[in-house]
This record gives sequence, structure tokens and C-alpha cells, in this order.
Amino acid sequence: MRFVYYGANVECTLRTTKVTPSMKYLFSTILLVTCVSAVAQTKKGQTIWTAHINSQFVQTLQTPVKSPRYSHGGSGEVSFFIRDELAIGVGAKGSWDGYRLDIGDSESLKMESKTSTSSVNPFMRKYWQLSPFTIYAGVGADLAFSKNKSLQYAVGQAYDDRVNRSVNIAAQAQLGVIYPLTSRLGLEFGARSNLFPLTVNTARLGLLLFTGSETKTRAENSPESPLTKGRWLLSGSFGYTVNAGHTADTNGRFEYRTPATSIELAPALFMRDRLLVGIGIFAGFQGGVLNTPEKAAFVTVGDKKPVLVGLRPFLRKYLSPTKLTPYLEGYASYDRIMGGGGPATNTYNAGGKLGLAYILGKNWIVEANLLGVAGGYSEVGENRNEIATIGGVERFHVKLNAGFKPDFTISYVFR
Repeated sequence: MRFVYYGANVECTLRTTKVTPSMKYLFSTILLVTCVSAVAQTKKGQTIWTAHINSQFVQTLQTPVKSPRYSHGGSGEVSFFIRDELAIGVGAKGSWDGYRLDIGDSESLKMESKTSTSSVNPFMRKYWQLSPFTIYAGVGADLAFSKNKSLQYAVGQAYDDRVNRSVNIAAQAQLGVIYPLTSRLGLEFGARSNLFPLTVNTARLGLLLFTGSETKTRAENSPESPLTKGRWLLSGSFGYTVNAGHTADTNGRFEYRTPATSIELAPALFMRDRLLVGIGIFAGFQGGVLNTPEKAAFVTVGDKKPVLVGLRPFLRKYLSPTKLTPYLEGYASYDRIMGGGGPATNTYNAGGKLGLAYILGKNWIVEANLLGVAGGYSEVGENRNEIATIGGVERFHVKLNAGFKPDFTISYVFR
């Protein structure tokens, strides 16, 4: 028996509805960004921005153990054009992760770990227009700092207290391509490499915001929209990974291989113009798919291999009948891990999204999630066997993602 446990070119039309002042400012800002012509902005005095934040908190309960875990991170970058097609800028990012393990109500045993990383990246870039794309190349420096602190103590007395710090400075080369969706919003694919040796160590895909006094806001008519009543779309995902290797000591050699497969299909129907109702059907096989932070745990007995099955109904509203439109989505999900020979794991989630959808031709939609908020609960019951009884596990989680480094989804709309 094995018990696995693991600690954001078109003309805009608006429908007036009663909204709060904060919602009015939010939607007005989004529509201003999307309702403009696609002209890249690289003139003197203009600026390019991007930013992203993420946060997650997970609380795990397994009597008499309490185990809170948190993870927070953020990044941002700004480029200011000092001359036409020549910019200087700076990027910064940081992450803060922590974990705590309390056993019982007393001070009998506690463990705590905190890790923080940060970096600053000044740079200079040269831009070239290759319509409709903008290409850039640049050089910069990457200054990275990290700190790790771990503490373990029993009966109120520290017996292991460690602190590790590191600093790294490296010269950096930068390459990237920008595709302007509008004159205020662009899609970037970029790569970063250390200069010595020249090895690409970071690739990124995200959105950029263009600002400046000369930024154009000329509107254009949109093509025929596929977001009409009676049409339906199909989206989905597939993933396959393998974790393999071996360990060896004086007792011999042990080889391991853990494949993981996941699949999801999500058919949906436009019940009204720009109002989509759908349901996602997903499944996961093998341990790697089941070891996610939202899951409490799962049980396997012998050679039995548990599977995950789940449903995710959702409702999505596109806010404008244009080629580039913001959307709102709400969803709930339920999944179950079963077939491992022990108690099943049940997980319940709910959340909301704010994003942008870009219509490609008459049938394709590319969507980017700019803001996501989710929370959920997962539990697996007590596991009894001939050797011992393992207590049930409960897990609560809350998650936030926001910014211009979104998840992208491509969907096909059928007639």
C-alpha cells in the first residue's frame, strides 16, 4: 500500500447596465485598451508595460497535523523610448514561499521553511518594424538575490536553524517579437540568454500595454463575429509527461518511471449572442496528474492505479461584438480520484475569470485569462488496513492570478 501526500481594429458598441462605480472604471479601462487600431508604438516618449502577480494559500489538515503553505510572486517590466525605436528599461520580479508543519497542539514538533527570491534587470533595446511585427534585440544585466530559512524545533527548543543567502550577477542578451493586437495592446514572444556562455535560459509569451501621448486610438470596423446564438465551440487540452530515473546505494539500485496523462474536452453552446454555456469533461491517469496542490491526497494499494474524472460547467459572457473583446467567466468543478483500492478523493472548486478574446477569421478564437480567482476544498477519507489506520486528509485552497502573462486557449467555433 502507498499513501501519497504532497504538502489579462475594432469599433466598440456598449450596452448600458447598472453597475457599481468600481465595475464601471474597470470595464471602461478594458474597453479603451481593446477598442483601437492595431498600430505598433515605438516613438520617442512612448512606453511599454507588462506585469503579473500570483498568489496561493493551501491549508492541509490531517489529525493531529496542521500544514499551511503559501506562495506569492510578482513581476513587472517597463520600457521607455528615449529615441524612435530605441528604449531603456528595467524589469523586476520576486517570489515568497513558505511552509509550516505543526504536530499536535503542543510544541512537541514544528517545522518551518521560508524562501524568497528577487531580481532586477536593467536593459537597453533596439526595435525594428517589420509590418505587422516589431522585432527587438537588447542587452542588459540580471541581478538576482535569494534567501532560504528553515527552522525545526521540539518542545520549544530549536535544534536546527539554517539560513542560506546567494547573489548572482550576469550579463544578458534579449530577443523578442511583438505582434500588435491594437495600438495599445500587443502579444510578445521573447527569449533571454546569458551572454557567457550564450544559452537561452528563459522564454516567455505574454501581453504588452503601450502608453504615451502619441498613442493612436483610431477605431476600425470588426469582421463577422462567430459569437452568435446557435453556434457552438469545442476546446480542450492534452498533456503527457514522464518522470524517470534511478537511485542507488549499498542495498542496490532502484529505478522508477512515473508517467502522467491528462485530457479535457469542453463543448459549449451560444445560448444568446456572446453568451456561452458549456461543460468541461476531464480525466487524469497516473500519479503525476494526481499530485496537484489542490488535491488532499490519494491512495494506491498494490499495483492498482487510480484515475481522476471530473466535470466543470461554466458560463462565459463576451462584453463586445468586436474582434478583440473582454469576457467574464464563472465556473464550478467536481472531480474524483478513485480505483486505487482505498478511499476516493473528492475535490470541489469554484472561481471566476476576466480575460480577452481575439477572433481569428470566422471560426477561431484565442483567449487569454488576465485575472483569475479560485477556491476549493478536497478530502480523502480514513484508510484502514491490516497494518495501520491512516487518518483522513482535508485541504482548503485559495488562488489568485492577474497580469499580462496569461494562460492562452484556442477554440474552434462550429456553425
